[in-house]
Amino acid sequence: MVSFGTGFNLQDYGAKNSARELTNEAVIRLVKSCPKLRCMQLQGTSGIKDITLEAIFEFCPDISYVEITTGGGYQQNGLNGSALDKLREHPCWGTKLKTLLLQDPGGYSGRDPLTRAVRALTKERDKLSVQFVSVSEYKKWGDWELETRCEVFRNGRKQSRF
Repeated sequence: MVSFGTGFNLQDYGAKNSARELTNEAVIRLVKSCPKLRCMQLQGTSGIKDITLEAIFEFCPDISYVEITTGGGYQQNGLNGSALDKLREHPCWGTKLKTLLLQDPGGYSGRDPLTRAVRALTKERDKLSVQFVSVSEYKKWGDWELETRCEVFRNGRKQSRF
């Protein structure tokens, strides 16, 4: 399992628990050199693009879980759905993929290219669950609270929202 953006240093109050500085090239090099990866969590990224997601699918045949989420002020992901279209075009890629967790594109009508690609992919791969996740923080009683929203797509349809 490879996980970026989840660790912190107990001695440092300025702990960084994001992968904002992680580049597409670095992730592509990683997946090319570690083809036996089964789980990849890239939390708090900024600028991860479809070419990176495509490399994960192509070079890691045993991958079953992929998470690419942004964090803080970086709410937009760099995905447009082309990697999901490539995954559909290559049925031998990502055959063990069960869960794909992506940053909620936000403000979409369901007709944007990413959502269309998700619907088409999950229609063809009935065991695959694609989740759009959105996390926001708000102040409550002097403390910061996290609110998480998730939309799940299976079999070409939106299943639930919680």
